[in-house]
Amino acid sequence: MRKGIILLVSLALIVLAAACTTTPTSPAQPTAPRIAASTPAAVPSDTPAASATTALSPSVAPTTPIPTSTPAPPTPVIPAGLYITSLDIVPDPPTRGAHLLFYATFANTTGIVQNFRWIVYLYRSDNPLTSFGETTVTMSSLPLGAQTEQSLGFWKLPLGGPCENFVARVAWLDQNNQSTPFLRPDGQVFEKPITVCAPSDLPTATPALPSQPTPIPTPPPGLFVTDLRTDPNPPTRGSDVTFYPTFSNTTNAVQNYRWTIYISTAVDPAHRISETSTLQTAFPVGVSEQKSLGSWKAPVIGPCEDFLARVVWFDQYNRANQFIKPDGSGSEKTLTVCPP
Repeated sequence: MRKGIILLVSLALIVLAAACTTTPTSPAQPTAPRIAASTPAAVPSDTPAASATTALSPSVAPTTPIPTSTPAPPTPVIPAGLYITSLDIVPDPPTRGAHLLFYATFANTTGIVQNFRWIVYLYRSDNPLTSFGETTVTMSSLPLGAQTEQSLGFWKLPLGGPCENFVARVAWLDQNNQSTPFLRPDGQVFEKPITVCAPSDLPTATPALPSQPTPIPTPPPGLFVTDLRTDPNPPTRGSDVTFYPTFSNTTNAVQNYRWTIYISTAVDPAHRISETSTLQTAFPVGVSEQKSLGSWKAPVIGPCEDFLARVVWFDQYNRANQFIKPDGSGSEKTLTVCPP
Protein backbone atom coordinates (compact mmCIF):
# COMPACT_ATOMS: atom_id res chain seq x y z
CA MET A 1 0.00 0.00 0.00
CA ARG A 2 2.79 2.25 0.99
CA LYS A 3 4.58 1.39 -2.25
CA GLY A 4 1.52 2.29 -4.22
CA ILE A 5 1.29 5.75 -2.77
CA ILE A 6 4.92 6.36 -3.47
CA LEU A 7 4.36 5.25 -7.04
CA LEU A 8 1.48 7.66 -7.52
CA VAL A 9 3.45 10.58 -6.15
CA SER A 10 6.34 9.75 -8.41
CA LEU A 11 4.03 9.62 -11.41
CA ALA A 12 2.62 13.00 -10.57
CA LEU A 13 6.05 14.53 -10.29
CA ILE A 14 6.96 13.09 -13.69
CA VAL A 15 3.91 14.65 -15.27
CA LEU A 16 4.72 18.02 -13.71
CA ALA A 17 8.28 17.86 -14.89
CA ALA A 18 7.17 17.09 -18.41
CA ALA A 19 4.89 20.09 -18.35
CA CYS A 20 7.71 22.38 -17.22
CA THR A 21 10.06 21.25 -20.00
CA THR A 22 7.56 22.06 -22.86
CA THR A 23 9.07 24.46 -25.49
CA PRO A 24 7.62 27.97 -25.00
CA THR A 25 5.89 29.83 -27.83
CA SER A 26 7.52 33.06 -29.20
CA PRO A 27 6.08 36.17 -27.61
CA ALA A 28 4.21 38.63 -29.83
CA GLN A 29 6.36 41.42 -31.38
CA PRO A 30 6.03 44.48 -29.16
CA THR A 31 4.18 47.37 -30.75
CA ALA A 32 6.10 50.67 -30.97
CA PRO A 33 4.72 53.21 -28.58
CA ARG A 34 2.23 55.58 -30.21
CA ILE A 35 3.25 59.19 -29.85
CA ALA A 36 0.36 61.56 -29.76
CA ALA A 37 0.76 64.47 -32.16
CA SER A 38 1.07 67.87 -30.41
CA THR A 39 0.88 71.42 -31.68
CA PRO A 40 4.27 73.10 -31.51
CA ALA A 41 4.54 75.99 -29.11
CA ALA A 42 4.12 79.35 -30.74
CA VAL A 43 7.29 81.27 -31.46
CA PRO A 44 7.52 84.18 -29.06
CA SER A 45 6.95 87.51 -30.72
CA ASP A 46 6.70 91.16 -29.65
CA THR A 47 2.99 91.07 -30.32
CA PRO A 48 1.12 89.87 -27.25
CA ALA A 49 -1.25 87.03 -27.80
CA ALA A 50 -4.83 88.08 -28.08
CA SER A 51 -6.69 87.41 -24.92
CA ALA A 52 -10.06 85.93 -24.91
CA THR A 53 -12.69 88.56 -25.47
CA THR A 54 -15.28 88.78 -22.84
CA ALA A 55 -18.63 89.88 -24.15
CA LEU A 56 -19.54 93.19 -22.54
CA SER A 57 -22.89 94.81 -22.34
CA PRO A 58 -22.91 97.78 -24.75
CA SER A 59 -22.60 101.04 -22.80
CA VAL A 60 -24.49 104.18 -23.82
CA ALA A 61 -22.15 106.89 -25.11
CA PRO A 62 -22.33 110.10 -23.05
CA THR A 63 -24.77 112.52 -24.63
CA THR A 64 -23.50 116.06 -25.21
CA PRO A 65 -26.30 118.49 -24.42
CA ILE A 66 -27.39 120.47 -27.45
CA PRO A 67 -26.87 124.17 -26.73
CA THR A 68 -30.04 126.15 -26.79
CA SER A 69 -30.27 129.85 -27.42
CA THR A 70 -30.59 131.94 -24.31
CA PRO A 71 -33.88 133.75 -24.38
CA ALA A 72 -33.51 137.50 -24.73
CA PRO A 73 -34.15 139.42 -21.55
CA PRO A 74 -37.54 141.02 -21.47
CA THR A 75 -37.70 144.59 -22.67
CA PRO A 76 -37.81 146.81 -19.61
CA VAL A 77 -41.03 148.69 -19.16
CA ILE A 78 -40.30 152.39 -18.79
CA PRO A 79 -42.58 154.00 -16.20
CA ALA A 80 -44.65 156.90 -17.41
CA GLY A 81 -42.79 160.15 -16.90
CA LEU A 82 -40.85 163.01 -18.42
CA TYR A 83 -37.26 162.13 -19.30
CA ILE A 84 -34.16 163.59 -20.94
CA THR A 85 -32.65 161.55 -23.77
CA SER A 86 -29.92 163.88 -25.10
CA LEU A 87 -28.37 167.31 -24.67
CA ASP A 88 -26.72 169.13 -27.59
CA ILE A 89 -24.42 172.10 -27.29
CA VAL A 90 -23.75 174.83 -29.86
CA PRO A 91 -20.98 175.36 -30.76
CA ASP A 92 -19.77 171.79 -30.65
CA PRO A 93 -17.08 171.34 -29.45
CA PRO A 94 -17.58 174.17 -26.94
CA THR A 95 -14.81 176.75 -26.61
CA ARG A 96 -13.79 179.34 -24.08
CA GLY A 97 -15.28 182.78 -24.65
CA ALA A 98 -18.19 181.43 -26.76
CA HIS A 99 -21.85 181.70 -25.79
CA LEU A 100 -22.84 178.06 -25.30
CA LEU A 101 -26.45 177.23 -26.17
CA PHE A 102 -28.11 174.07 -24.87
CA TYR A 103 -30.73 171.96 -26.68
CA ALA A 104 -32.39 169.32 -24.51
CA THR A 105 -34.40 166.48 -26.06
CA PHE A 106 -37.29 165.41 -23.80
CA ALA A 107 -39.40 162.23 -23.94
CA ASN A 108 -42.93 162.61 -22.57
CA THR A 109 -44.56 159.25 -21.77
CA THR A 110 -47.14 160.53 -19.28
CA GLY A 111 -50.06 160.49 -21.68
CA ILE A 112 -50.77 164.22 -21.28
CA VAL A 113 -49.11 167.52 -22.17
CA GLN A 114 -46.56 168.60 -19.55
CA ASN A 115 -45.95 172.25 -18.62
CA PHE A 116 -42.80 172.79 -16.59
CA ARG A 117 -39.88 175.10 -15.88
CA TRP A 118 -36.37 173.82 -16.38
CA ILE A 119 -32.73 174.90 -16.30
CA VAL A 120 -29.26 173.58 -17.19
CA TYR A 121 -26.67 173.46 -14.39
CA LEU A 122 -22.91 173.19 -14.99
CA TYR A 123 -20.60 171.44 -12.52
CA ARG A 124 -16.86 171.00 -12.49
CA SER A 125 -15.96 167.33 -12.90
CA ASP A 126 -13.95 167.38 -9.66
CA ASN A 127 -16.83 169.00 -7.70
CA PRO A 128 -20.13 167.47 -8.91
CA LEU A 129 -22.11 168.72 -5.89
CA THR A 130 -21.74 172.49 -6.32
CA SER A 131 -22.98 174.15 -9.52
CA PHE A 132 -20.44 176.35 -11.28
CA GLY A 133 -22.84 177.99 -13.73
CA GLU A 134 -26.37 177.81 -15.09
CA THR A 135 -28.62 178.97 -17.91
CA THR A 136 -31.81 181.00 -17.68
CA VAL A 137 -34.94 179.26 -16.40
CA THR A 138 -37.06 178.14 -19.36
CA MET A 139 -40.81 177.46 -19.49
CA SER A 140 -41.83 174.67 -21.87
CA SER A 141 -45.08 172.96 -22.86
CA LEU A 142 -44.24 169.45 -23.96
CA PRO A 143 -46.66 167.29 -25.98
CA LEU A 144 -46.56 163.49 -26.04
CA GLY A 145 -43.48 161.93 -27.57
CA ALA A 146 -40.02 163.38 -28.11
CA GLN A 147 -39.26 167.05 -28.55
CA THR A 148 -36.12 169.20 -28.52
CA GLU A 149 -36.21 172.45 -26.54
CA GLN A 150 -33.62 175.22 -26.40
CA SER A 151 -32.74 176.59 -23.00
CA LEU A 152 -33.06 180.33 -22.61
CA GLY A 153 -29.86 182.25 -22.09
CA PHE A 154 -26.39 180.77 -22.43
CA TRP A 155 -23.29 179.87 -20.44
CA LYS A 156 -19.77 181.10 -21.15
CA LEU A 157 -16.37 180.11 -19.76
CA PRO A 158 -13.99 183.10 -19.86
CA LEU A 159 -10.95 183.18 -22.10
CA GLY A 160 -7.47 182.74 -20.68
CA GLY A 161 -7.24 179.23 -19.33
CA PRO A 162 -6.54 175.59 -20.20
CA CYS A 163 -9.04 172.91 -21.18
CA GLU A 164 -11.47 172.17 -18.34
CA ASN A 165 -13.94 169.34 -17.81
CA PHE A 166 -17.52 169.95 -16.72
CA VAL A 167 -20.77 168.02 -16.30
CA ALA A 168 -24.12 169.41 -17.50
CA ARG A 169 -27.36 168.37 -15.80
CA VAL A 170 -30.91 169.38 -16.74
CA ALA A 171 -33.25 170.01 -13.79
CA TRP A 172 -36.90 171.02 -13.38
CA LEU A 173 -38.17 173.55 -10.85
CA ASP A 174 -41.25 173.10 -8.66
CA GLN A 175 -43.52 175.84 -7.32
CA ASN A 176 -40.99 176.50 -4.56
CA ASN A 177 -38.12 176.86 -7.06
CA GLN A 178 -36.59 173.63 -5.75
CA SER A 179 -34.65 171.92 -8.53
CA THR A 180 -34.74 168.18 -9.26
CA PRO A 181 -32.48 166.64 -11.93
CA PHE A 182 -34.19 164.94 -14.84
CA LEU A 183 -33.66 161.21 -15.27
CA ARG A 184 -32.88 159.13 -18.31
CA PRO A 185 -35.43 156.47 -19.38
CA ASP A 186 -33.28 153.87 -17.56
CA GLY A 187 -33.81 155.69 -14.25
CA GLN A 188 -30.31 157.20 -13.94
CA VAL A 189 -29.69 160.94 -13.53
CA PHE A 190 -28.99 162.47 -16.93
CA GLU A 191 -25.50 163.93 -17.21
CA LYS A 192 -23.41 165.10 -20.15
CA PRO A 193 -19.65 165.51 -19.82
CA ILE A 194 -18.26 168.66 -21.49
CA THR A 195 -14.67 169.61 -22.22
CA VAL A 196 -14.18 173.33 -22.88
CA CYS A 197 -10.88 174.41 -24.44
CA ALA A 198 -9.40 177.63 -25.75
CA PRO A 199 -10.44 178.47 -29.32
CA SER A 200 -8.03 177.75 -32.14
CA ASP A 201 -5.98 180.59 -33.53
CA LEU A 202 -7.97 182.12 -36.37
CA PRO A 203 -6.80 184.78 -38.83
CA THR A 204 -8.03 188.21 -37.89
CA ALA A 205 -10.32 189.65 -40.51
CA THR A 206 -9.61 193.17 -41.68
CA PRO A 207 -12.41 195.34 -40.33
CA ALA A 208 -14.57 196.89 -43.01
CA LEU A 209 -14.88 200.61 -43.23
CA PRO A 210 -17.87 201.90 -41.31
CA SER A 211 -20.84 202.60 -43.52
CA GLN A 212 -23.82 204.80 -43.02
CA PRO A 213 -26.47 202.75 -41.20
CA THR A 214 -29.58 201.99 -43.19
CA PRO A 215 -32.83 202.54 -41.32
CA ILE A 216 -34.62 199.25 -40.72
CA PRO A 217 -38.42 199.32 -40.89
CA THR A 218 -40.14 198.13 -37.73
CA PRO A 219 -42.09 194.95 -38.54
CA PRO A 220 -45.48 194.30 -36.98
CA PRO A 221 -45.57 191.92 -33.97
CA GLY A 222 -45.20 188.29 -34.92
CA LEU A 223 -42.97 185.22 -34.97
CA PHE A 224 -40.36 185.44 -37.73
CA VAL A 225 -37.43 183.41 -39.03
CA THR A 226 -34.36 185.60 -39.50
CA ASP A 227 -31.68 183.02 -40.36
CA LEU A 228 -31.12 179.33 -41.06
CA ARG A 229 -27.79 177.60 -40.62
CA THR A 230 -26.79 173.99 -41.14
CA ASP A 231 -24.45 171.54 -39.49
CA PRO A 232 -22.18 170.60 -41.21
CA ASN A 233 -21.62 173.82 -43.10
CA PRO A 234 -21.29 173.53 -46.01
CA PRO A 235 -23.37 170.35 -46.24
CA THR A 236 -21.98 167.39 -48.18
CA ARG A 237 -23.58 164.44 -49.89
CA GLY A 238 -24.08 161.45 -47.62
CA SER A 239 -23.86 163.48 -44.40
CA ASP A 240 -26.73 164.02 -41.96
CA VAL A 241 -27.59 167.71 -42.17
CA THR A 242 -29.16 169.31 -39.07
CA PHE A 243 -30.90 172.69 -39.32
CA TYR A 244 -30.78 175.57 -36.82
CA PRO A 245 -33.29 178.31 -37.68
CA THR A 246 -33.17 181.60 -35.73
CA PHE A 247 -36.60 182.81 -34.59
CA SER A 248 -37.60 186.30 -33.54
CA ASN A 249 -40.69 186.57 -31.35
CA THR A 250 -41.92 190.18 -31.18
CA THR A 251 -45.38 189.44 -29.76
CA ASN A 252 -44.44 189.98 -26.06
CA ALA A 253 -45.86 186.51 -25.27
CA VAL A 254 -44.62 182.94 -25.56
CA GLN A 255 -45.71 181.40 -28.86
CA ASN A 256 -46.38 177.65 -29.25
CA TYR A 257 -45.96 176.31 -32.78
CA ARG A 258 -45.45 173.00 -34.56
CA TRP A 259 -42.82 173.38 -37.26
CA THR A 260 -40.49 171.53 -39.59
CA ILE A 261 -38.04 172.04 -42.46
CA TYR A 262 -39.13 171.36 -46.05
CA ILE A 263 -36.46 170.46 -48.64
CA SER A 264 -36.89 170.89 -52.40
CA THR A 265 -34.58 171.12 -55.39
CA ALA A 266 -33.73 174.58 -56.69
CA VAL A 267 -34.94 173.63 -60.17
CA ASP A 268 -38.35 172.52 -58.87
CA PRO A 269 -39.06 174.54 -55.69
CA ALA A 270 -42.78 173.70 -55.71
CA HIS A 271 -42.14 169.99 -55.23
CA ARG A 272 -41.04 168.90 -51.75
CA ILE A 273 -38.57 165.99 -51.82
CA SER A 274 -37.98 165.60 -48.09
CA GLU A 275 -38.57 167.09 -44.64
CA THR A 276 -37.41 166.84 -41.03
CA SER A 277 -39.58 165.60 -38.17
CA THR A 278 -42.29 167.90 -36.84
CA LEU A 279 -41.33 169.68 -33.63
CA GLN A 280 -43.53 171.46 -31.05
CA THR A 281 -41.76 174.44 -29.51
CA ALA A 282 -42.67 177.19 -27.05
CA PHE A 283 -40.88 180.21 -28.53
CA PRO A 284 -39.85 182.73 -25.87
CA VAL A 285 -40.01 186.46 -26.40
CA GLY A 286 -36.97 187.75 -28.26
CA VAL A 287 -34.45 185.94 -30.45
CA SER A 288 -33.73 182.21 -30.05
CA GLU A 289 -32.07 179.56 -32.15
CA GLN A 290 -33.84 176.19 -32.36
CA LYS A 291 -32.57 172.83 -33.52
CA SER A 292 -34.62 170.82 -35.98
CA LEU A 293 -35.88 167.42 -34.91
CA GLY A 294 -34.14 164.85 -37.06
CA SER A 295 -31.99 165.60 -40.10
CA TRP A 296 -31.85 165.36 -43.89
CA LYS A 297 -29.30 163.66 -46.14
CA ALA A 298 -28.61 164.01 -49.85
CA PRO A 299 -27.60 160.78 -51.62
CA VAL A 300 -23.86 160.13 -51.75
CA ILE A 301 -23.68 159.64 -55.51
CA GLY A 302 -24.19 162.73 -57.60
CA PRO A 303 -22.64 166.07 -58.57
CA CYS A 304 -22.94 169.37 -56.73
CA GLU A 305 -26.61 170.32 -56.55
CA ASP A 306 -28.62 173.24 -55.22
CA PHE A 307 -31.51 172.72 -52.81
CA LEU A 308 -33.97 175.02 -51.03
CA ALA A 309 -34.70 174.72 -47.30
CA ARG A 310 -37.86 176.35 -45.96
CA VAL A 311 -39.11 176.65 -42.36
CA VAL A 312 -42.87 175.99 -42.15
CA TRP A 313 -45.43 175.85 -39.34
CA PHE A 314 -48.74 173.95 -39.05
CA ASP A 315 -52.10 175.37 -38.04
CA GLN A 316 -54.89 173.55 -36.18
CA TYR A 317 -55.94 171.90 -39.46
CA ASN A 318 -52.39 170.59 -40.01
CA ARG A 319 -51.90 172.88 -42.99
CA ALA A 320 -48.33 173.96 -43.68
CA ASN A 321 -47.51 177.68 -43.77
CA GLN A 322 -44.12 179.13 -44.56
CA PHE A 323 -42.54 181.36 -41.93
CA ILE A 324 -41.66 184.84 -43.18
CA LYS A 325 -38.84 187.22 -42.44
CA PRO A 326 -39.43 190.54 -40.69
CA ASP A 327 -39.49 192.23 -44.14
CA GLY A 328 -42.40 190.02 -45.22
CA SER A 329 -40.46 187.76 -47.61
CA GLY A 330 -40.49 184.00 -47.27
CA SER A 331 -37.86 182.33 -45.11
CA GLU A 332 -35.81 180.03 -47.31
CA LYS A 333 -32.15 179.23 -47.79
CA THR A 334 -30.28 177.90 -50.81
CA LEU A 335 -28.01 174.96 -50.01
CA THR A 336 -25.28 173.84 -52.38
CA VAL A 337 -24.53 170.21 -51.60
CA CYS A 338 -21.40 168.65 -53.15
CA PRO A 339 -19.69 165.26 -52.84
CA PRO A 340 -17.35 165.01 -49.87
